[in-house]
Amino acid sequence: MKIIIKGIAVLFGILLLCCLAVYGLVRFVDPNDYRVEIAEYISESLGRKVELNGPIKIALSLKPKLEVENVNIANTDWGSKPSMAKIQKALVHLDLWSLLPPKKTLEFSSIELHGSDLLSELNSSSKSNWDFGKGNQKDNSSSSFLLELFSATISNLKFAHKGSATLDLSIEKANLRTEGSKRKVNLNGTLQGEAFSIKGNIPDVKTISRIKEASLDLEIILGEASLKAKGPILLSQPLSKSSLKLEIDFPDLSFLKVFGSESFPPQRGISGSGQLDLIDGNFNFSSLDLKIEQSDIKGSLSFDSSFKTISAKLESALLIIDNIYPSSNQQPEDYSEKNSKKKGIFSKEQFPLETLRALNLEADVKLEKLIIGEKTNFTNINIGLKSKKGQLEITPVKAMFYDGEVDAEVKFSGSLDTPTLQSNFNTSGFDYGKYLAATGADQGVSGKADGEFKLTSKGTSPHLLVSNLKGTVDLSSGEGVVTNNLLKIISVGIQDILAPLFGKKSDVAVHCLLSSSKIENGVITSQHQIVDSEVITILADGSVDLGKEAIDLDFDIKANNPSIASLIPPFSLKGDLASPSIIPRALDAIVDLAKTGVEIASDGVDMADKLSGLVTEGKIKEARKGMARCEHALANKDKLWPES
Repeated sequence: MKIIIKGIAVLFGILLLCCLAVYGLVRFVDPNDYRVEIAEYISESLGRKVELNGPIKIALSLKPKLEVENVNIANTDWGSKPSMAKIQKALVHLDLWSLLPPKKTLEFSSIELHGSDLLSELNSSSKSNWDFGKGNQKDNSSSSFLLELFSATISNLKFAHKGSATLDLSIEKANLRTEGSKRKVNLNGTLQGEAFSIKGNIPDVKTISRIKEASLDLEIILGEASLKAKGPILLSQPLSKSSLKLEIDFPDLSFLKVFGSESFPPQRGISGSGQLDLIDGNFNFSSLDLKIEQSDIKGSLSFDSSFKTISAKLESALLIIDNIYPSSNQQPEDYSEKNSKKKGIFSKEQFPLETLRALNLEADVKLEKLIIGEKTNFTNINIGLKSKKGQLEITPVKAMFYDGEVDAEVKFSGSLDTPTLQSNFNTSGFDYGKYLAATGADQGVSGKADGEFKLTSKGTSPHLLVSNLKGTVDLSSGEGVVTNNLLKIISVGIQDILAPLFGKKSDVAVHCLLSSSKIENGVITSQHQIVDSEVITILADGSVDLGKEAIDLDFDIKANNPSIASLIPPFSLKGDLASPSIIPRALDAIVDLAKTGVEIASDGVDMADKLSGLVTEGKIKEARKGMARCEHALANKDKLWPES
């Protein structure tokens, strides 16, 4: 935008030179007889060759009107094209009184530009071809003046900029007319090939120069996106105060590509309103009300011009993450291809530590419902965010997750060369039956679980954080029910192995589940993993290496029903963490089958009680429910499953 404004200002300066040169001659001679001399005078002033190839018309008065055709301004010697400006026709109506001191506003009663082609470019030293003058001398003829337009008409104008970023602007037609202190604008054209228009009222420049509050009422349409701004604005230099009512309607964010932004995924259906107050470089959004597809965001947001100091108080009745950041199957093909180049589950991309260290953030977020992915739902979420000098704290984090309470805190210290992470996460009463039902399982699945996670780490990327992860993970669950549909959800391979256990039954009772793991240097090592049901008892051992993204787990399965013992092979889960392989262990199955036959023949007791450690002197204890089954089974697992 600065490039466009500068180009327009310099163009006005050139037209002013034309007016002065012609005005000095027209009183005595026909300016068309001296087109070459006039062009040479302007060329000498600019340090750039100027050609006046068409007729010159002038109406002499204190507000002279100048009309020229076929003007050509040569480019700098390092430019990519011979010409930097071509104008088929220009008409300028200048108020000469505005040139006299102490006035500092250069007033054009009217300007017309038709068929203009302008080129702006930078060289390797960032010098602009619009920097006129000989040597390092620049033309500052208009730098001490403000430009005031009372009427303007532009048609078929093309403006191109070449530099670190490219810009292609085309104005098909633009009109500006004065009504009192307001300037009515009506403009349409294309920006980077995308159609746009600007309509509404802008303040006059006299109001700007007097630093008075003025009214603004604009509607900007770019592609299918629209922005409306209305309210009082104080146009000091630079802009220091405004109070605008904003309304936006973005069917998607594809319009951002015209500003060189390619990293935004394609959000759809963004609309909303808010009050923007600008005071001394600080932006304050209040009465914020956004709709992003089904999601909504309300509240207030404040930030400075550098986006380094941010405070927010936001709330939402429904927030769907896929609305804010669509999953890969919702993203366009080119976006997916760019991000698919990042191999591995955990990114090796470095954290933006410098940005984090410069950030001063304080936010309070309340969500009635949060949906992550297709079926993961949280309710009644409260999150506090604080960041200062690289110290990021996410605390408290409180939510309900399928009837269970979630309580967590995360502390990330990015002030050190090697950032550190500390996280505690607890959940109680999580109803995994309801969760599985939400993912498509039978309603017959039921049960509740508790969990506790204590984690610490250090690293400059997500991959290094998981590679250095330390801590413990504990999960437990009491009585519940599992249907055979659950096997389909877990894995096709596991379904093939365990499906015979159900036979004709649609569900089995689960007595308990215990899972405890220790994490050291990114390796999760099983301490004890057991699932005990009415038909089987499962023990698991092994490890998961997060740094190498590899899994190596062995599952031992024992039938509590002798009639199906031969149908249950032990198996292993090995390979890449993203896509592990299920491997039946045939030899182990034969050994287990022989051992099971001996135990049944010698004891004649129920295998469920045998495996749960509830047999004492040949008598079965009455305790059949609750965590006692798992606790007893763990206490006796070495006897039940000797390593041999």
